[in-house]
Amino acid sequence: MTGEQTGDDAISKLLPLRPTIDTIISYLGPTSLNGYSPVYIEFYRLLIQHCRAFPKPPCFIILSTISASAPEDSFSLSAYLIVSLIKVAGADVYREVIARAAIWPEEAVRLKWTVFRVAHLNDGPMVAKGGRARYVGKGWWTISTSREDIGAWVAKEAEEMKGVDKIPAIFGGAKVWTKAMCVRQEKDRGKE
Repeated sequence: MTGEQTGDDAISKLLPLRPTIDTIISYLGPTSLNGYSPVYIEFYRLLIQHCRAFPKPPCFIILSTISASAPEDSFSLSAYLIVSLIKVAGADVYREVIARAAIWPEEAVRLKWTVFRVAHLNDGPMVAKGGRARYVGKGWWTISTSREDIGAWVAKEAEEMKGVDKIPAIFGGAKVWTKAMCVRQEKDRGKE
């Protein structure tokens, strides 16, 4: 949404396209770094309300950050430090991210949605052949993810919708995990 357009105006422009839409993917980020703005929150609310009326509503795949949490998350020092910095340096942005992620489990009842979270996006090559969906602090979850991994994961999720009603954290850590395991195995072999 740009300019002075309202959420209702934006929704009405989407509705004629409805018969051809199976999935809506949103990469919308915070509206501003200079204060809290509910514009996207209201847009999502209106979109959810309108789509509930359709016989076959579209699936939603929505970008968020690790500032939004999931019940399945565990403690991660690196995630804690990043989120704490955001809370201090950008409290309004933090509030907006939390509110936008909370809309889906609260208001999108009986709709298919996935809110995927990222921490740091890099411009490196695809590492994990489409990213991995995990939860913060679980397994070999890592902070950094390539944009290519995110794009491939979103395309795959749009086809399979494995993360319905979930808020996974996406990472591209397959090579990181493999290298770490190889180094650990080499060290273990040297101790024998």
